[in-house]
Amino acid sequence: MDRIARIAAWLDTARPGWRNEDTGLVAEWANTPSVDRLKQPTRITDRTILRLFGLTRGDEILTSFDGVAAGGGVAARVLVMLGDRAADGVGIDTPDGQAFIDQMAAAGVLTTDEATQLKALAKETVSPGRAEGLGEILPSEIYRAKGGS
Repeated sequence: MDRIARIAAWLDTARPGWRNEDTGLVAEWANTPSVDRLKQPTRITDRTILRLFGLTRGDEILTSFDGVAAGGGVAARVLVMLGDRAADGVGIDTPDGQAFIDQMAAAGVLTTDEATQLKALAKETVSPGRAEGLGEILPSEIYRAKGGS
């Protein structure tokens, strides 16, 4: 399927009635950041914690993480990656990664605000066109998708 056909098929689903709208308005909608998504790859390390929360609070959080890791299980396996340079940190760019941060907040290792700050590192707001993998959509492409030449 060529790009113009992909744009038309996507708009038919994402914005019913677009063919009767002003081409410029449809292009503006398609290119205006409004869709939240996880950006990949996003990894955190012990350095991220120290930079984001400062040396004192960062060290307190890392010490708490050490306590959680001492309990074993999945948390221990994940948390060891914070300081392991070869592991390149802990991925927070997946629903599981985001849930892990929430679990650390529920366990009292992080405050709710700290968990929100960490999770925000992996979030971005993009345009509907970019979220669909189409990148920037030009008004001329909308016009052609409507059947213009």
